[in-house]
Amino acid sequence: MYISKKKILVILGVFILFAALFVLWSDGEVEKGSFHDDPSVSVAPSEFVTYINSNIVVENGQANVLIENNEKNHNICRVKIYESENDKLLYESDIIPTGYCIEKAQMLEQLPRGEHDGYAVFVVLNDALEIKSTLTVDLKLTVI
Repeated sequence: MYISKKKILVILGVFILFAALFVLWSDGEVEKGSFHDDPSVSVAPSEFVTYINSNIVVENGQANVLIENNEKNHNICRVKIYESENDKLLYESDIIPTGYCIEKAQMLEQLPRGEHDGYAVFVVLNDALEIKSTLTVDLKLTVI
């Protein structure tokens, strides 16, 4: 079977276009990996295991969030972090597939130095990207 150079160039161009779109679509914070390697964890389809740093340190707008969507979960998710005092949105992740994590995140808003109460909302999504459920976790945010 013969494939012309023109067809090869078109296929290569389409591949490069999709690769570029993927890089632009990704926020760069979501990475394949895990912070917790516990083989005993078992997750039923109706369950969702959450992992997040409960004492987040923020320095120069960068926060050590340590968010993970465990590889044994059955759904993708998105995570939003809020300050408790006024429910101000401080961070919103991109979609996190199962088996992916976020170590550090750039905050949307800079808080004053000191400790702040906050909370994270895990928005669990189905395959159609519709909200399946939400889980809320209380946090402490320490700005240095």
